[in-house]
Amino acid sequence: MQLTVFALGLASIASAAPAVSIRDTASVNNKYTAPNGQSSFQLEALAANGNLSYSGLFLTGFHTGAGESVPVATQNQTDAIAMHFNSTSGDVYYLGGSPPAPYSLAFLDAAPYMSDAPAGYKLVTQNVGEPHSGLSFRPRHRNVIDVPLEYNTFALCNVNGTAPYFGVGAETQLFWRGHGVAVERSGKCADVLLKAVFNHAD
Repeated sequence: MQLTVFALGLASIASAAPAVSIRDTASVNNKYTAPNGQSSFQLEALAANGNLSYSGLFLTGFHTGAGESVPVATQNQTDAIAMHFNSTSGDVYYLGGSPPAPYSLAFLDAAPYMSDAPAGYKLVTQNVGEPHSGLSFRPRHRNVIDVPLEYNTFALCNVNGTAPYFGVGAETQLFWRGHGVAVERSGKCADVLLKAVFNHAD
């Protein structure tokens, strides 16, 4: 399996962790606020709106092409990707390649190609040269990312694979679910919050 997977993530599935509502602590005054902690961090999924299906998983980057990747989830924090934050632009990114370049977390208004993700669930990417400005953290509320209102919420879904490498098999991939898109209730997907965690080796 000749596939580059950029760092997978920390263990400990926190299925017992209390859920946090997506919008209960949002504040426009927190724009471009960095998480409290070290200069680099990993992103852990927390339950949103009470669905614990994917709480406690960690994000990594699944290579999809030259300078392109998408976030997928893992149970192993030791493989989780080290992220950084630009407090001037609100860009959340990891460094990959040689020389290192920022792969930025970004929202795409596009469905995943040939994926069995539910209708209306759209791509989140981590690509070189495509920063998504305006992200921020809520340090007083578990260091979770404030999702811009137009994107509503992050969601993790267990899908049939990730283009163009479907031969690798099923992945738990990060998407965004917009306003008006029905919540998938079969257990395939769950809305999540992304929390910055710092107990890793830089």
